[in-house]
Amino acid sequence: MPTEDITPAPRTPPPLAPTLPATAWSAEVPSLLRPVRQAMAAGADRTALLLPPLPAHARRAARLLLQDAARAGDGTALDAASGEILLLGVRAEAAGQAIRGLEMLGLPAGTGFALDPGTAAPLLDWASRARPATRPDPGLVAGLAASLAALDPDAVVVRRSVLRLGPGAAPRRVGCHAAVSRRRLAAALGPTFAGDADLMAEAAGLAEARVAALETGAGPAPPMLRPGPDGPPCPGAVALLPLGAAAEPARLAETRAGLGAAGWAGIGLDGLDATVLPLLDPTALPREGPLLLRWSPALDGRAVALALRGLADPARLVLTGCADADAMGWGFEAGIRHFAGAAVEALIEAARRGRPA
Repeated sequence: MPTEDITPAPRTPPPLAPTLPATAWSAEVPSLLRPVRQAMAAGADRTALLLPPLPAHARRAARLLLQDAARAGDGTALDAASGEILLLGVRAEAAGQAIRGLEMLGLPAGTGFALDPGTAAPLLDWASRARPATRPDPGLVAGLAASLAALDPDAVVVRRSVLRLGPGAAPRRVGCHAAVSRRRLAAALGPTFAGDADLMAEAAGLAEARVAALETGAGPAPPMLRPGPDGPPCPGAVALLPLGAAAEPARLAETRAGLGAAGWAGIGLDGLDATVLPLLDPTALPREGPLLLRWSPALDGRAVALALRGLADPARLVLTGCADADAMGWGFEAGIRHFAGAAVEALIEAARRGRPA
């Protein structure tokens, strides 16, 4: 991290959905059959991956992985009311990356399907009986990109300094974390979008892809942010990748090389939290670069403590979302040395005000 002072082969399908009486369904009840048929019509080079229902904490981690795979593979991730998640219409390599990511987290890898009428009969059968968890208005979906394009970037992007704290050393600003604030994004888009969790997740993903283009690199330390198509905003910028990118080491190495050739100073991983960390195999993480860990009180538990012991170098972690001294105190005791959040900004401002004019 630069310093400056102050990430499938088809599988044998398991039972896909509970058998429901025919009277439970009618033409008025929506199913997931239509999007599956549309994906099949789009081309034989696309695949699908169906995950079974999972406990809430595991489902959240799996959904994040599938959403990243959907964006990378030009597909979509759909939720069924009965708890399954369907990664649909993605390229095979994106589905493969999702499977490896799920396995890395110790989660079921699901059932893979080629979107081919000859092999997808079990998927079609499931889709005909599966109700979508949500029914977003098609007009809202169509208007989402236009609404995002009209947003003032400064209204939704949060920039937080990354401060290094160590025993016997003065605090040092070593970076800046730039990301989209879900709260600000919801406020900017308004209640029509903010009331739909799926639309908000899609909006956040699309907005994150634009952050790099919005940054100028101005400031006392280089930024860490999701890479965009136009390269880094300034020398020293670190490209933050989703956690699923670590699922395939060979592809991650290619990504690292490509980003380096484009001018990025290095890569880091974003997406660690109290839900994901205990599920993670620490040996699957890249050995270099920052790892962003989102603070919450749930981190203060035995499972997280055991997971942190498996990390070769906890000082690589950047504890984000530090709103108070309790968060920073927990991180310091856990061996973390890099912090970002409102409490860090308060420290920097206090130091600034304490200097002679």
